[in-house]
This record gives sequence, C-alpha cells and structure tokens, in this order.
Amino acid sequence: MKKKRIAILTVISIMIVSGLTGCGQKVTAENLLDGAYGSKKVESMDADLSMNADADIDISDLLEDTAEQSADAAGSTTMNFKVAMDCNIKATEKIAYADGTATVDILGMSQTVPVKSYADLDKNVSYSYDEEYGMWVKSNLDYKESETFETGKINKDMFTDLKLADIKDGDSEYTVTGKVAMSDFEKLYGKVLGNEMDYTEDIDLSSLKLDVTMKFNKESRLIKSLECKVAPESLDTTECTINEFSAKVTINKINDIDVEIPSDVVNKAVEE
Repeated sequence: MKKKRIAILTVISIMIVSGLTGCGQKVTAENLLDGAYGSKKVESMDADLSMNADADIDISDLLEDTAEQSADAAGSTTMNFKVAMDCNIKATEKIAYADGTATVDILGMSQTVPVKSYADLDKNVSYSYDEEYGMWVKSNLDYKESETFETGKINKDMFTDLKLADIKDGDSEYTVTGKVAMSDFEKLYGKVLGNEMDYTEDIDLSSLKLDVTMKFNKESRLIKSLECKVAPESLDTTECTINEFSAKVTINKINDIDVEIPSDVVNKAVEE
C-alpha cells in the first residue's frame, strides 16, 4: 500500500539525526555531526518533515503487457509521478507516530490523503490509517535498529565532501554540507529502509547521490534542520528520470516526548 509506505517513510527520515556533545572543541563539520544533540542520550524526538518528489517513470513494459491502450497512452512510454508531503513526527526508541498530508499527482489526477501511521519498533509492526475504508491496517515492519539510532551519532564516515560554510559576523547558525550515496542508506536506517523502498526494486539506485545541508545553532552547536536534495544527473538509469527530490527535517524538540499507540488502533486494526 503506497499510503502506508509514504507514512512510514516519515518515521525513517528522523533517524538520520541523533548525536553526542562536542562542546569546547574547535568548530569543524566533523565535530558538529558528532555533537549534533548535545550530551544527553536521544530518547525521543519531535520533528517536522516536508518532502517533494517529481519523477518520470518508464512504463513501456506495462504498455506492452496491456492488450488495449488508450489514445492518450499510445506513443508515450513514460508516466509522470509527483508527491508532496508535510507531516509531524513524534518518536521514541520504541514507538513512532506520523501525522500530516500527502498530495499525489499521477496520470493527470491529483489526490490529497492523510498521513497517519504508528510504528511499534519493538514488535516490528506498523498501523496505518486507510481513509478510503475508514480503518487502521496492521503490517509487518521487518525492522532492525540502525547503527545511528543505537549510538546516537550522525555517522560522518558516510559523507563525502563534508564542508563547514564560511562564518560571517551576525550569523546565528553553522551550515554543513556533504554528499551521501544511496547505497549507504541502509547503513544509516537499518533494514527498515528496504520495506519502504521496495516499490523501486526494479530501478538501479546505486549511483544516486544526495546533497545534504545541515543547520546547527551557533551558540549550542545543536542541529536545527537537515535537508537532502538529489542531483538529477546522478541517477544513471533508463527506468526513471528524477526531475526533483528534496526532503527537509526540522527538529522541534529532543527528549521528553511521549508517544503511545491507542488501544483502539491496536485492537481494531485489520491485517494487511
């Protein structure tokens, strides 16, 4: 179910950020990542996520398998697909909740759907709300904790071209940029990534590069936001052309966040 995947992707996105202290050191890109969240263990988080994606997907195989093609489809072997999502994420080490909306544009039609999803990371299950049928759907996560979430650090070794932007008088934040290969994502997110990206299994994403920009408070040196963008030319495949992909996570609060899955959701959910 695409809505479930979109919802749980919000849970994945916050796991890219968690850290330990680096106060008192010379400011570098590396020690900012090491101290992204100060000296306290990250036990919970409240963050906002916005994501925009625009891609042209090759559907020639689908057209060949279709006995009858519409007049509009004839002569065209690509399909444009757009997604715009905005949601809030609240997560602890065991439970995560995403709440927002996603607008999907495909085949000239646009639909906005609610994003409501709980993830029980301890029991490896998720509960996603299906607006069409007015019910909660239970499915397996096949989740494995990522190295990043366990250690509470942003793994700087996965980045290339890490740079700290020049600091000017009056600046209130540090800016760090770098690149991350798509092939390194599973190291960051754990096996959970595989569940949400399985609809791209026929597309070779190994060459994909993400340009990452991170903002840190200048006084506390704590991370404020993380934004990823894809360089379209970095995807070398005939199956898909990425016109745009960007995602931004803005941190609202670290720790003292309480998230529980309502008993009605657990008791009334139907199996996928």
